[in-house]
Amino acid sequence: MSESVDENGKKLGFYNYSPYDFKKLLEDPNNIEANIKQYLNSFSENVKDIFVRFDMEKHINTLSEKNILFKLVRKFSETTVDLSPKAVSNHEMGTIFEELIRRFSEQSNEEAGEHFTPRDVVKLMTELLFAGEENESGSIKLVYDPACGTGGMLTSCKEYIQNINPDIDIVLYGQEIQDEIYAICKADMLMKGEKAENIKGPYSTLSNDKLSGEKFDYMISNPPYGRDWETDADEVKSEAEQGYNGRFGAGLPRKSDGQLLFIQHMISKMKTNDKSRIAIITNGSPLFTGDAGSGKVIYVNGYLKMIIWKH
Repeated sequence: MSESVDENGKKLGFYNYSPYDFKKLLEDPNNIEANIKQYLNSFSENVKDIFVRFDMEKHINTLSEKNILFKLVRKFSETTVDLSPKAVSNHEMGTIFEELIRRFSEQSNEEAGEHFTPRDVVKLMTELLFAGEENESGSIKLVYDPACGTGGMLTSCKEYIQNINPDIDIVLYGQEIQDEIYAICKADMLMKGEKAENIKGPYSTLSNDKLSGEKFDYMISNPPYGRDWETDADEVKSEAEQGYNGRFGAGLPRKSDGQLLFIQHMISKMKTNDKSRIAIITNGSPLFTGDAGSGKVIYVNGYLKMIIWKH
């Protein structure tokens, strides 16, 4: 069994007990399909879960049928291809990801902003979120994103705060509903030595909060807006009946836009010492939609920082 380590020799949270690596796979081109499946199935369960979310076996079968599986493995085994965290920073990888999403979104006539948050916006949110924390010492801070996507906001937060104050220990938490996006985030956390088990998915945060009861020091998110919450309606309405004993005591928004629900969810995760901070991207609907007294404006007795980003 070979346990993975990072460039500093620190043990990571996964392993592989297969005798294969990419170099050995290429030595037997006639059996590469069977061998690569055996290689992937030899990873620890937390990594195999990632492969399942990508439907990896189906893709391997397709690549093999088209006689391009060997060529693909050979390409990724070349030393000129180095996408490791040591060679590519989180900011650079985020920029690469943004460009890929932009191109795919153009081809499918989708709005690229639905899938990623620009790195400069994340940087601004992070700087505001941690303003004044430069003098903290010897503390552990919990950072949470309820719609964490690929985890870019979470890792950017950790990098930023540890650059300005290495005495603070940052622990990351998140939840993501989309299978493949969740898998990307989990893989990124594993490769960076983070606690991948703190990333929950693929479940809806609104109807199935896998971190129920947890409280956090910092929360940062770009939750989906303009997207309905019909599939979460039964669970959300049931919890709303509990009033402020649940997460949605301020009231429910229209079905076509669940931003207000995410805001209330994050407020419910604030620690009772009133020192939790929140940075969230949203359009104006949670604050300005509806008449006065309609429940669309939330009053918070705590330290809440909000960024309104209007398209």
